[in-house]
Amino acid sequence: MVDRHAFAVPAYGQSPYLDACLQSLANQDRPSPIVLATSTPFDGIEQLCEKHGVRLHMHGPNHGIGHDW
Repeated sequence: MVDRHAFAVPAYGQSPYLDACLQSLANQDRPSPIVLATSTPFDGIEQLCEKHGVRLHMHGPNHGIGHDW
């Protein structure tokens, strides 16, 4: 049996902890896909996701973090 899961990260705006969060997820013992969802992208978000191998899903309009979930 294969354990299969992914990490989903809802992001609202530019959090000072986002880089560390993505690094922590990428460093897990069992590699898993990571998806970041946001309706409030910021300059550099694409590069941040690329740095950690994270798939970025941007959507709109901005309806708050609940919509990102």
